[in-house]
Amino acid sequence: SDNGPKKKKMEIVRSLWRQKVAVGDKLETLDSEGLWLPTEILDADRSKIKVHYIGYGSKHDEWVSRDSERLRMDDAQISFQIIRKEKGLEFWQVEALAAVETIFRWQLPEMPPEYISKLVYDNGHRTMCLMKARNDEKKKVIGGICYRPFFKLRFAEIVFCAVVGHEQVRGCGSQLMNHLKEHLGKDGVTHFVTYADDGAVGFFKKQGFSAELNQPKKTYNGHIKEYKGGQLMDCKLDPTGVASLYHGLGDGQNVQDGVYPKGARVEVQFLDKKSETGHRWCAAKIVNSKVGKDGKIHYFIHYPGWNKKWDCWTVPEHIRPDLNYRVDP
Repeated sequence: SDNGPKKKKMEIVRSLWRQKVAVGDKLETLDSEGLWLPTEILDADRSKIKVHYIGYGSKHDEWVSRDSERLRMDDAQISFQIIRKEKGLEFWQVEALAAVETIFRWQLPEMPPEYISKLVYDNGHRTMCLMKARNDEKKKVIGGICYRPFFKLRFAEIVFCAVVGHEQVRGCGSQLMNHLKEHLGKDGVTHFVTYADDGAVGFFKKQGFSAELNQPKKTYNGHIKEYKGGQLMDCKLDPTGVASLYHGLGDGQNVQDGVYPKGARVEVQFLDKKSETGHRWCAAKIVNSKVGKDGKIHYFIHYPGWNKKWDCWTVPEHIRPDLNYRVDP
């Protein structure tokens, strides 16, 4: 069996890593409550190391044997996924929304649970999930930002922002906010706005938000919900991150002069077969295109979440960009 040599090699690698760590190195240590927390080595000798739990008082510092299974390298990978409640969500997306909803409830106890659920699962809101995984482990949601974009007005409202407690000392909240700024900046958003409670004002200030608004308050009136006791703050995004063209149509492509690329997310005027009169706009995806006998470009479209029997060819006059749909680049 090949497993024997591989296992022995892994044990050697593990042993070498444990012997090489020194003062100042960072790793993860399993605490008494079963949580893997980020720690820094304060002191060390040949057989053991003294670790400090980052973000905690020195009374929690402790000596741990170099051979202890309570130590591991801090080599987890993080990723970001934007999820919107809509038809056709994959199972992992449903799981992720449920997980981030739970995190919001834990970390934002002042918010009514039913209100959190309402917005997380509202079609007009999106949630950027921060996910973490080690090696081949299943990704876990450790935080998220629920937001509502107003693309035509070029701003987005930050509704909820939270990270699980033991991950907060890693700067995950800042990573989330910076990634969302970069993502929405490419879609033409120039400002973020939020109502921050007393406990969150400091965090938002670090992210570039200010109570001295960059835009007149009337810009936001009637669009965002006011919270009693909350402080209205906004943030101007770096203009270098703002795209001049409409982005996010799918597969990282743009639309120019009414020509839609394959994979573009659009809205299509759903036609009544008898009257040929459009009665509503439906979210759709461009599957293919061709030049018809009339000399026009015709698009073959699919309605996500609908049976493929509804797939059909249509013309640009019945298509428009879906300004509410964005994909994670």
